Formats: sequence, structure tokens, C-alpha cells
Amino acid sequence: MSRRHGPTGSLKANLALLAIAVGLLALYMYTLAGFLAAPPSTGMSREITLATVASGFVENARNPVLTIQAGADQLDIVAIDGQRTRLLRVSAQGQVLADRSLDLNLYKIAQLDGYRSGPDQLTLYYNQAGLFRAIVDTRNLTWQVSQVAADTRCFASYGDSLVYETTGGLYGLTDVALNDATIQRQAKLLLAGRILSWDAAFDDGACRLLASVGTAAGQDLVLVAAEAGFGDVRSRVLAASSNSDYLRRIEDVYWADGQLTSLHVWTNRRDNVNHLTLRTFSLAGDDLAAGELTAGEQAAEWQRTFAIHRGPFTITRAAGQTVEVLMQAHTLNGVNLVLADLSAGQPLSVYQLTKTRHYSKPGRYFQLDGENCLVFWDFELASRTIQFASSHPALIAQTTRLWTINPGYLLMLTAFAILMAFFTGGIAYLLLTSLIPLMLLVATNRLPSRFGRHPWLRTALAAGLQTVLKTLLTWHTINIMGNDLLLPPLVGREPWLYLAMVATSAISYLFLAARLKRHPDNPEIASEAYVSFIGVEYLQYSLLILVYVCTGLLIGKL
Repeated sequence: MSRRHGPTGSLKANLALLAIAVGLLALYMYTLAGFLAAPPSTGMSREITLATVASGFVENARNPVLTIQAGADQLDIVAIDGQRTRLLRVSAQGQVLADRSLDLNLYKIAQLDGYRSGPDQLTLYYNQAGLFRAIVDTRNLTWQVSQVAADTRCFASYGDSLVYETTGGLYGLTDVALNDATIQRQAKLLLAGRILSWDAAFDDGACRLLASVGTAAGQDLVLVAAEAGFGDVRSRVLAASSNSDYLRRIEDVYWADGQLTSLHVWTNRRDNVNHLTLRTFSLAGDDLAAGELTAGEQAAEWQRTFAIHRGPFTITRAAGQTVEVLMQAHTLNGVNLVLADLSAGQPLSVYQLTKTRHYSKPGRYFQLDGENCLVFWDFELASRTIQFASSHPALIAQTTRLWTINPGYLLMLTAFAILMAFFTGGIAYLLLTSLIPLMLLVATNRLPSRFGRHPWLRTALAAGLQTVLKTLLTWHTINIMGNDLLLPPLVGREPWLYLAMVATSAISYLFLAARLKRHPDNPEIASEAYVSFIGVEYLQYSLLILVYVCTGLLIGKL
């Protein structure tokens, strides 16, 4: 009778095992899709691709993708596209309203900036062995190029105010002067000397500039203040004859509410770190027309240290000793963009803005239509992918749906995770949890007592020991190794996870018990039945724990 129903019982067991495997696999893929679709942080959308452009000749150009606000709810993006220039008009929700291409060749430029100078006009500045200005008619797609200065190293601009560096020092100029042929070459000398580094901040045409100037004794840190049009210019040495490497490179300055905040970077390649020094200066009471610059007292100075790849650094907000910086950070997915709170005396706080799998470079972080927006780009071999993200609720909902995930990537990641879980992780699991119970089972078979001849007691003892070892392995993986990035929903958190370990062992023992029932008179069936228990445990643990652990190790590498 048992032989007649044996194949039927085996078939039912196999179908039940298949149903368990399919259910656990479906749960894993659903969990993985939800993880990939999740936003980088609460209140920030995932990226929307705006365009893909060819890279320029200078890969380390400061800003090959320029973002210009065009009203309260739209923006213009100017991007180097090989030997052409791409113009995009984008809405606050990331919709591309216009996509045009110019035959303007910016392929070899090192720096790009500009502003909207009319309803259908953009004024672009770019540095290419000299400073040039291109006035672009965005309706007719025509442009005019003129040279501003020769042998320029770099520049900074805001609207129609322009500061540039030559071998002689730093000069200031406005578009009014550029448009007047009689004074076009009469730029205002702001600071003479051997400029090591500098940056400028603007407010309604007025300029505050911080420069590191080389001297025989080291370097001077100089503050330059200029009113709109560069009519009144004053300067003051804030730190004289300094030899500090920490202050030599000025990365960014921020000017608001009578305070200038500077960010200095020293790259220590020996230790592979960037040392950041933040300084605040009080500019309250500036009155350049009244005489010498008396403001500029240092209010605070503090430092932070980051891995060397975390750059460039841009101050997005500063008030007192509270400073927020846009920077790169190595996240699970790769090198992404974050907002870091670098406030003095406070622990580092990071708000992740992007979660792409490529190397992300910052463009501009700003407010558009009342929402925080970010334009950035990812490097992909010989191209750049221009991306957009926002805190707009509609865009967050649109970009975090499960079907926005690339199914090909989902299947590839699933396949690699399963292979890694069943082979690499599975072998370790079997050695750590199954070998000792199996040896115990074999040893008890040689006992002369009745216990040694009772398969139910022997297999229950071995199964209980394996359950304990499996639970301890899970605890060690989560709490000691820290591999808890991705776990199944509902049962994936402590203590429910350990209850799930007991439940899966009970399910595995049901398969063992069914095998014992089919051969009640065979005293040697215990070892064979326990091997089936190990197999079912191996399958369940691989799909319930190991595949999630392996996924955490694979994300960002595939």
C-alpha cells in the first residue's frame, strides 16, 4: 500500500517545495523592486533623464552643463554636446519643453557660465585660452561671439557682473562695459599679485571676493569688496604670511546677511583624504564709499575630513556656523550627490539627493516653483547623461513606482544574487549549520540504546541543533557583520526574523516526517530523511536570507 502511494506522496512534496520556492522568489523580487524604486531620501524624487550628450575634450571642466533659471517655474540647460551645444527648456516637474542644438563649438572649453539676458536671449561666457562671450538668440538659433580678455585662467560671473583671472591678477567687468566699444578694454583691476586660488560671491551686482595670494613668506588671504559696477573697490588682508596648506585652495565662498563663509580644501593624497576648513567672516557695516574696508573679522573656523573622491564642494546655505554643502559621497549605489550639514560642533548629517549607478557630478541645486530641484549629470564612457530630481510630490510619485525599474537590470541582479546565494553563501551555510547536526545524527545511530534506533528522536535532535545554529548565523550576519541592508518585509526585522527561522525549520521537518512515514520499518531511513531536511532548509534559507545578503553586496557593483 505504501509503495503504491509512494510516488504520489513524493510528487505532492515536490509540488509543495516548488510552491515554496516560487513564493519566496516572488517575495524577493517584489522587495528588490521596491528597494530600487525607493527615493534616495524622504522628500526627494529619483532621477529623470533629460538628455544624453557627448563629452567635451576637457573631462574635468568645471561646469560642462550650465543651468539657468528661466522664470519661476522653468529652467534652461546649456550643455556641451561634442562639437555642438545643446539647449534644453525644462519645467519644474522635469518635463523637457524644448530640445534644440546649436553648431556652436564648445568642445575644448574649460569653463562655462552665463545668464538669461532677454526673453529669447542667453549670454554665455566660456574660457578657452581666453575669455569669450557668446550672445545666443534662442528663437532663431543664432549667436555672436566676442573676446573679453586674453590668457585668462578662470572666471566667475553672476548676471552681467564678471570677474576673471589673468597673469596680472583679478579683474572685474560688466556687460555694460563690454557693450561700449570705447571702454571695452577698461576692466577694473580688483587685486594684483600671484593668485593661488580665489572665488567670488555676488549679491545684486555687488561682489565679495576671497583670494589666496602668493608672497615671499607664504600666502596672504585677502578679502576684496566691490559695489555694483565695480565702481568702489576695497581690499583687506585677513591673514598675512600664512604657510597653512589648509587655506591655500579656496573651493567656494558664500555671502548672505552680512556674513562671508569660505570653504578651503587641502587634498592629502598620501592619506587619500580631503581636509575641509570652513571659516566665517563678519561683513556687517560695509560702506565702501565711506573709505577703507573695516569689516572682515573672522568669526569662526572649523574643519572636516572626507574621502578624496568627495568633491567638488559647493556651499548651498550658510548662517552663523550652520553650513550646508553639496558634495559627492560614496553610497551603496556608487558615487552620488548629498547635502552635508557641516555645522561647527555638530555630528555630520547627510541628506542623499541621488541614487544612480554611475559617477554623478553636481550641477546646480536650487528652488524652482517652490520646490528644491537638482540638475546633475552622470558619466557613462564617452557621454554624459543629464538628470533632474526634485522635491515636487508629483515627481516623487512618478519616479518611485515599481514599473519604473528597468526589468533587465532587475532580472540580472536577481540571477547574480541567486547564483551567489546558492553557491558561495550556500556552501558556507551548509558547513556552518548542517555538518555538525549530520555528524551527530550519524553518531547516534551507533548507540546501543533504544534512542539510537528511533529515527524520530534522532532527527528531531539534529533538526533542533541546526535550527539553533541557523538562528545564531542569522544574528551574526545582521548584528556583527551588518548585512541588513535588504531583508524580506514583515518577517525581515528582529525578533520576527528569528521566529521565521523556527517556522522554516518546522516546514522542513514536515518534509522529513513525510519521508519517515513512507518508510516506517526502515531503521536506516533517519540519515536519508535528514538529508532531505537539509535540502529544504538550504532552499528556504537561501531564498529568505542569503539572497538578500548577497544583493546588498552586489548593488553598486553591477
